[in-house]
Amino acid sequence: MIDELTGHWGMKWEDAVFIGYVDGQEVIRRNYSRNPVPTELRVAARFQRLLVSVRRN
Repeated sequence: MIDELTGHWGMKWEDAVFIGYVDGQEVIRRNYSRNPVPTELRVAARFQRLLVSVRRN
């Protein structure tokens, strides 16, 4: 089951409901809103090292 949906800033979302069944019985349900409220910000570096150049006058 999907616990987290990832996306990018500015993406268009629609409301969605995912329902999981086992032997015909609903066992899990996840609701996703088209206008979610951010609760967490994750930042990841694109590179593990930064190259620095020093300019001297």
